This record gives sequence, C-alpha cells and structure tokens, in this order.
Amino acid sequence: MKLLIKHNVITAFGDSAGHITWDVHPRVCILGGALLDCFKWNTFASRKNRVRERAEQIYKISERVSSFFWDADGRPDFEEREGQQDMAFEILDALKKDQHILVEAGVGIGKSYAYLVPLLLYNHYTGKPAVIATSTIALQEQLLNDAAALQELLETQCKVTLAKGQTNYLCRRRADEYLARPDAEMADALRELIGKGCQDRADFPGDLPSGVWDRLCILRYGHSCWNCHHPCAYRRMREDIRFTDGIVICNQDFLTAHLQKLFRGQDGLINKTVEVVVIDEAHNLEGKVRSATTERISQSGLLKMIKEAQNDVMPTEQPYIQKDLDTAQRAVRAFFPMPAAADAASDRGFGTGYEIRGTVLLPCRFRGPPAAVGHGGGAGQPFGEHPGLLIL
Repeated sequence: MKLLIKHNVITAFGDSAGHITWDVHPRVCILGGALLDCFKWNTFASRKNRVRERAEQIYKISERVSSFFWDADGRPDFEEREGQQDMAFEILDALKKDQHILVEAGVGIGKSYAYLVPLLLYNHYTGKPAVIATSTIALQEQLLNDAAALQELLETQCKVTLAKGQTNYLCRRRADEYLARPDAEMADALRELIGKGCQDRADFPGDLPSGVWDRLCILRYGHSCWNCHHPCAYRRMREDIRFTDGIVICNQDFLTAHLQKLFRGQDGLINKTVEVVVIDEAHNLEGKVRSATTERISQSGLLKMIKEAQNDVMPTEQPYIQKDLDTAQRAVRAFFPMPAAADAASDRGFGTGYEIRGTVLLPCRFRGPPAAVGHGGGAGQPFGEHPGLLIL
C-alpha cells in the first residue's frame, strides 16, 4: 500500500503495476515443477499487459481531469482555483508513478473536489474499489453529496457507499426491548419513525437525548446478529462494502478497525482488493489510531466478568466456587491503586484509579518506490521504505 498525504488528505495507493504486497494480502501458490516455467512466462506476459492497460487508463483519467478543471466554460457556478488544479494533477502524477506524496493544502483550496474528481474517474476506468476516510460524520455526508453532484458532471455511475460506525445505526432488538419499558421516553415518536424504516441516527430528531439513543443503537455486532430476523441497515452496509467495486466513504475509526483485522490475519471490513485510500482530515489520524489501539482494563469491567462467569455456573455448583470468586474479587480490588495513587497515575496518562490504559504498538511498513514529500505543491525529499511507526 502506498500513501499520498496532502495536509489533511492522505491517499494510499496499492501497487497496481503487478507487484504483490505480501504483508497486506498474502497468497501462497503451490505449483508442480512442470508448470513452473509456464507459470513464469504467463505471469511475465500478464504483467506487461497490466502495465500497458494501466498506462492507457491513467491517460484517459488525465484527459478527463484536465478537461474538468480547465474547460469550465459550461459551468458558471464553478470558480477556477489554481491550488485545486495543482492538487488534482499531483494526485494523477502519484497514480502514474506509483508513489507516496505528502502535500500541505491550505484552507479554501477545494481539497474535496481535488481528490474526488480523480478518484471517481479512477474507479470509472479501472473498476477497482477505493476508500475515503474522514474524522467526522458531517464531512462524510458532505462528500457523499459532492460525489453525487460530480458524477452528474463527469457522467460516471460509480457506486458510493456511506459507512458509519455501528453506534450510528439502530438495533431493532434493543429498540423493541426499550420501547416495551413503561418509562421509555418519546416512545410514540420512536415507534412511528422505526415503522417508517428509519435506522440511521441522522433520520431521528436531533433533540433525541443521547442516553435514549444509547439504548437503541448497535453496541456489539457479531454472530448473534446474523440470526436476527429484523431488517438491519448496518448489516446490509457491512455486506456491501466487503464486495463492492465502488467507493466507500467511512470514518478513520472504521478504517483503523479494518487495518487491525488485516494485521491479525482476519478478513477486513472493506473489500480487500482496495488499492486507493484517501484519508481526509489526516491531522486527526494519530489520535484516532492511538485511541483504537488503546486497551483499557477497569476494576468494574473485571468485576463484571467475574460476575458473568459466576452466572454461567449452575446454582447447585456455585457454593463450590465461592471461595475462588472471593479471592478473585479481592485481587482485582487490591490491584487497582487507591485514590491518592490514582491521581498520580492519571497525571502520567495511565488512566484513573479504577482503570489502566495501554497502547498496543502496531508495526507499519511502507512498500514500493521512493515518493515525494512536499508542502503546498513544492518539491520534496525522498520518502522510501521505512519499517516502524507512522507518526503524523
């Protein structure tokens, strides 16, 4: 995967010239000796064809991007922005040369259109999926609208999917449980909206108390959800983005969770053939990744686990484990510091008196040829292969 970073825009390019990034998508080929020479020849010929096809695609994309930004006579509502044009052409150059690039773009450049136009045309001509990750839902929804407007101008029909975190979607099972309570707030209004098929948080009133939505939204999406008979917008979205050949607009937390799954050797959340990733508002990326890789161990959480384990034991057998339960509970309470020591631990960033936090450091490796790093479109220095931590 290759990164293109522009102030608060990062684009990651996979090696589409036929190179395989083994640590992202490992594959093992077992071939008989008699087939090996034929395989090598076919691979070489196939690679030449892919390189030629890639060059033709980039040429078509370049022509369309140039026409869009330079021939704007028929679009009186658009104003020409030199920085926006420069950014779009730098993205094209990075695609063509298969490079990372870091560029800082100031306010008012029009960054969204600068990367959306090449990205939509890239998907249109190559048929390969792409990802845009932001740090706010507001920008996700804005990009969805911008992409729809641009597709009319570009005459493309790329599928664009908005992927929010699970807490932004309604869980019908939890909603039914909540609405069955006699003290449920706004029960009639909620039943009416749910009956109309509303499942996104944006479909519900803005003044809906957060405490109420916390009782309605999805908390844990897993195997138990697959047997749910209710229609689920979140499940449909998850299924779509795993196999889509379009563009996925998600948040940085969602992308981080996807990459964590790949790191663990699991299936990711997004189509694994994605080669282009745009991370907008990249100045927030470090905090998002750090938060996602921070493990929290709390006193209340451990005590809850002990209680749940006790409940799994048959009542007739519980007297035999009571001594062990008491020992475990005392150990948990003794492990966490007392209030005075807790304040000092909190000041050092290790959590509160009843919680300990620790960040799991994941190795990050940049693969491929050197790339340019610049600011505001200027020339930069080489940025080659660096194993280690990515710090923005």
